[in-house]
Amino acid sequence: MPPKVVYGARPRLNVTSYARAVTDADTDADAGPAEPDGRSEPLVSAESLAGLTRALGWLLVIGGVGLAATGVPLIFLYRPDGVGWLWGAHNATSIMFLGAAAGTVAVLGVGFVRRVRVPPGWFVALGLLAAAVLGLVSGQLIAWDRLAPDDLVLRLGPRGIVDALSGDVGSIVVEGAEVSRGAYAAWAGVHVLAVPPLAVGLGWLFRRQRADREP
Repeated sequence: MPPKVVYGARPRLNVTSYARAVTDADTDADAGPAEPDGRSEPLVSAESLAGLTRALGWLLVIGGVGLAATGVPLIFLYRPDGVGWLWGAHNATSIMFLGAAAGTVAVLGVGFVRRVRVPPGWFVALGLLAAAVLGLVSGQLIAWDRLAPDDLVLRLGPRGIVDALSGDVGSIVVEGAEVSRGAYAAWAGVHVLAVPPLAVGLGWLFRRQRADREP
């Protein structure tokens, strides 16, 4: 028998409820994305900075080997009108060494701003940069343009730094200016006898500090 319908009233319906318990996850989802707690990951991590110094360290090694391989022959063979490729290769490796040293200092600067300790430390990095600058400057000051030797040296043909420092040379012209033998000898000593041992010693410290920090 159909249900009795009263005028103006709505019939009762049997409705099955599909409601479920509200969980914390639903509440979080309705509330939207969580607000940041004020902490964020650093843009540059200690591992990435250490990797950069490791790569720059290898560039320093390659540059140092290249400087030694091209610099030793130039001591005996350099002439302003000859061995141009050797002189160019020496200049290129010196610029690479300088760039790697400057890059190491820059990485340490980023680590200082981020308050992250990065090997090899300021002492070694600044020392390598100073050695690179000193080597580049002193190398330009011993690249003579012309020697004024006596007849004996003229007949033999002057070459390299060794002949420039010999007692037979009367005057030395570097970049169009005449320099004394004492000043030339001082810069030659800095470039040949001071800069290489300094760079090797700082490189050894670089490697030792990296080895101490590695697990």
